[in-house]
Amino acid sequence: MELSRSLHVSQPTVSGHLKILRDAGLVQPRRFGARTVMVPSRRRVERLIEDARATLARWD
Repeated sequence: MELSRSLHVSQPTVSGHLKILRDAGLVQPRRFGARTVMVPSRRRVERLIEDARATLARWD
C-alpha cells in the first residue's frame, strides 16, 4: 500500500511488478510482525549488477 501511494500507481500494478521481481529472485518477502515487506536478495542483485557492467564494458 505504501509503495502504491508513494509512486502514484495502483496496488495491483505494484503487486504485479513485485511478483516479477520475486519470480526473478531479486526480492524476497520478510515478515516483520503483522507486516510482510519485500527485501532485495543481495546475491542476485550483485550478480545482476556484475552482468550489467560486463555488458556495458563490451560496448566500449
